Amino acid sequence: GDITKIGDYAFKGLTNVTSVNIAKTVTSIGKYAFNGIPGLTEVTLGDSIEEIGEYAFGSCNGITSLTFGKQLKTIGDYAFYQCENLPKVTIPSNVTNIGSGAFMKCTKLTNVGLNDGLKGIGSYAFSETGLTYISIPETVEDIGAYAFKNCTALADVTIYGKAPQIASTAFYGDTAYCLTPDYDSSWDSTI
Repeated sequence: GDITKIGDYAFKGLTNVTSVNIAKTVTSIGKYAFNGIPGLTEVTLGDSIEEIGEYAFGSCNGITSLTFGKQLKTIGDYAFYQCENLPKVTIPSNVTNIGSGAFMKCTKLTNVGLNDGLKGIGSYAFSETGLTYISIPETVEDIGAYAFKNCTALADVTIYGKAPQIASTAFYGDTAYCLTPDYDSSWDSTI
């Protein structure tokens, strides 16, 4: 039969892998599946992928290109933790929650596209990244603790729609300017 899941720890630590292009039948990538592969530079996840497990691509310091398929729903905790050379990522609209620490310590990550449909940004999700600007879609209901902690280059944050639940430490260590173009009474208890 067709392969539908890449198992936990399947390729962890391999040193001779440079790119990953997942088969169209695979719907799930297990935890630590590609963790710690130093030469991995390009990851293309097809439209069949619905779930990326925890630490699946963590500590893959060489990744410079990451493409998600349209059916992705779940980005697990620390899935791309410490992918230090990853410059940009666009989260597909089917993803409802970004796991805790999913992109933590991706120090060169300066460009993140979040789409309508996203409901939650996990704790530490983008902490210690190189973000300079972030636009939070109106569908976001919750921004977790330290979600954008110590993003020292973060200058502008735009949050659309009604006030989401924002942890008091969500932007800890940041000096960003926050714009709320849809400001209404829902913001009164948040500010």
